[in-house]
Amino acid sequence: MGDQYDFLYRLTSRLLHSSPMNIVTEKELTDGEKFTLLEYMVVSIEDTFWLIESFDFPGKIDGILIEMG
Repeated sequence: MGDQYDFLYRLTSRLLHSSPMNIVTEKELTDGEKFTLLEYMVVSIEDTFWLIESFDFPGKIDGILIEMG
């Protein structure tokens, strides 16, 4: 879960350490924040595919193989 921790740490640091301009300007995600959220989605999706692929049970067959990378 190191990737998730790294993501959450970077995101919360960026949100907590705001500038005085954040008070008087409209709040929208910056490009860096959008990139961080997209990066988290990619990490989470890769983890999900790994969990699906590693799930095992008696009689399991490989009907679909999804390769990331």
